[in-house]
Amino acid sequence: MQFIKFKHYFSSARISRYYEASGNSEQKTIKLYKANLAVSKSFHPLLVIFEVILRNRINEVFTSYFGDPDWILNQKKGFMVDPSLTYTYKKTGIVKTNRFLLNQVNLAENRLIKNGIVITSGKIISEQTLGFWTDLFEVHHYKLLKGNPIKIFTSLPAGFGRKEVNDELDKVRRFRNRINHNEPI
Repeated sequence: MQFIKFKHYFSSARISRYYEASGNSEQKTIKLYKANLAVSKSFHPLLVIFEVILRNRINEVFTSYFGDPDWILNQKKGFMVDPSLTYTYKKTGIVKTNRFLLNQVNLAENRLIKNGIVITSGKIISEQTLGFWTDLFEVHHYKLLKGNPIKIFTSLPAGFGRKEVNDELDKVRRFRNRINHNEPI
């Protein structure tokens, strides 16, 4: 591919890092970009497996915790709208409500309805992003869920708690997003 077309299709902003890394060589930039695609591609199956196992384990733990296989639908009126998710920024006085999980479930329902698919808990669970699942380890939701998200891990190292798990999940999520947006790996 000619570099001018490559640059046009992929944008100067996207390829600038590759161009600099290649010593401003047009051909090396294209090769480096393609090599990054190959490396990214090799991680994708592992990340997909990780995400499926993470969400399935969370679903198992929450099904047991709530005593409800439809927890993801029924908790739209439970912990997802808990009053503690509304708070005031001390510095600005601005009131904010965290409805991320609720909004994600509603978005999934709307997508399913739009596509004529019957809404089930399984469908809603499979529609959720990695960000949805990792958000359960953030302090606000973790406390509401009485620490149950961490129960998906059966053998954590000593001293490895919510914060450490959250930090590691965030690294995986950010890495996954870099791969999905074809950023340099």
